[in-house]
Amino acid sequence: GFPACQAVGKQVAWRYNVEATKMVFDQATDLGVERFVFSSTYSNYGLSPDGKPVTEESPLNPQSIYAETKIASEEFLLTQKEASCAPLIFRFATLYGTSPRIRFDLIVNQFVLEAFTKRVLIIYQRGYSRSFVHIRDVVRGVMMGIEAEKEKVRGQIFNLGAENGNYSKNDIVQLVLKRIPETVVEYKDLTFGGDMRDITVSFEKIKRMLGFDTTLNVDDGVREVLFALKSG
Repeated sequence: GFPACQAVGKQVAWRYNVEATKMVFDQATDLGVERFVFSSTYSNYGLSPDGKPVTEESPLNPQSIYAETKIASEEFLLTQKEASCAPLIFRFATLYGTSPRIRFDLIVNQFVLEAFTKRVLIIYQRGYSRSFVHIRDVVRGVMMGIEAEKEKVRGQIFNLGAENGNYSKNDIVQLVLKRIPETVVEYKDLTFGGDMRDITVSFEKIKRMLGFDTTLNVDDGVREVLFALKSG
């Protein structure tokens, strides 16, 4: 992911995120595997130049090594569209929610953890818009892609999320404050080199082609993560 790529540098990130993708795809093809699902990211879009929701056809504007490696893997897989192993690419929105290997370096989960443990939230890039999706909805979406007719999804790219998952950072803060109202919020104007995203995402394609929609929203996720923390 983004923090690990920044830590190890471009050469190592490229080896694990691009070369490994090629290796696994080649092995899957040799073994007669029928389809290859690739977990990509809406970080590939970077910043939206015109403020309109980005679609799968929008230009890619990577802002990090992480996004560069994901785009390179996508480009390789798209050259393999006619292979016996059919590639399918999902660009995930930012995930949230509890899981066996929960991540607390993603905005919703991180904000709940910090508000719960420190009662303070320090917010950078306060007005930036991002897109969010619950981990269980992502699993459902991936399963729908796996179960769809192979030729329908061969070589397709889908943004995975829903329109109601588009929020600004301020919106997320308000949802956390609703559950932990004693939290003090501090805003800092700081720009940093890295995974800069200020975009709204369109999910029309996955809804139209796979019939996918989300079942959980960010408020559900905040409540779920908070309950997990409170219960140890």
